[in-house]
Amino acid sequence: MNQEILTENNQSQNKNTVDYIEILSLLWKKRKSIILITLISGVVFTLLSFLITPTYLSTASILPEMDKGKLGPLGDLASLAGINIGGEVIMVKLYPDIIQSEAVLKPVIEKKYKSRFFDKPVNLYEYFDIEEETPRRTLEVALKTLRKKLDINLSAKTGLLTYSLETRDPEVTAEILNTITQELNNFLLTKRTTNAGEQKKWIEKRLKEVEEDLKKAENNLKEFRERNRRVSDSPQLLLEQERLVREVGIQTSIFTTLKQQYEVARIEEIKNVPIINVLDEAKPAAKKNNPKRRLFALFGLFLGFVISTGNVLLQSKYKPVIQEYLAIFKSNKK
Repeated sequence: MNQEILTENNQSQNKNTVDYIEILSLLWKKRKSIILITLISGVVFTLLSFLITPTYLSTASILPEMDKGKLGPLGDLASLAGINIGGEVIMVKLYPDIIQSEAVLKPVIEKKYKSRFFDKPVNLYEYFDIEEETPRRTLEVALKTLRKKLDINLSAKTGLLTYSLETRDPEVTAEILNTITQELNNFLLTKRTTNAGEQKKWIEKRLKEVEEDLKKAENNLKEFRERNRRVSDSPQLLLEQERLVREVGIQTSIFTTLKQQYEVARIEEIKNVPIINVLDEAKPAAKKNNPKRRLFALFGLFLGFVISTGNVLLQSKYKPVIQEYLAIFKSNKK
């Protein structure tokens, strides 16, 4: 009984055993049809690549300005009052998020661009063929589309920021990137002007307070000297005079520092110097980036070979073996 079971198992195993030499022999016999299907598939995929609209890649790179410590020790004083007037204007690591913000991208989307695909200048709603039920929804879809197409990279070591875009028109692609650079700079300039205005207001308020304190300290010293004409004979009076003189000196120093920083803040408020350094402006690409026809052809050849060899094997005695392997693959995938 056991011998019969073993015999049946061996027969079942032999039935499902793959004879690779026999398979190679079978494929060699069917080589003409395999080669034909493989070549046809490669040609079809190559022709398909010609039907796909080519796209062009452009890249821009900038180096953000590192604006450190312009107000020096005054920054620590202002921070106590809840006003940030020291350190970097905007942390460099925030630049990728700023670029993708609505504040920067909305003007980019609404700008008119000259494209070879349109008779007149179009905005990006028209360029990307976006039209929704409401203007707000249309803007949201346009923002999502542009963000998806943008590729932004920030170097943690150097602070170099590069961003790329790929669309069907090389001129429009480059112009979109350069417009992003302009809008980013405009956004940062506005922020700097706003911050400088806040700084100036805080310094003005503090100047008035310190000016009053200085006048008070000077009056105290004046009154003390008027009351005490001969302070040299009294150690206690000398000590009091030194304290009053020191107070006047401290208030004078604070007033002078604030006055200097007030002028700095005024300059910052009206300064219109670019915040970012453009290392490479985006330029129209000379050749297409996609589709890559060689890859299309190789993929077509590979797919044709797989289909043709699979078809040959499915028509042979190895069909149950292949079906078994496919079933195992599907079960493992689940």
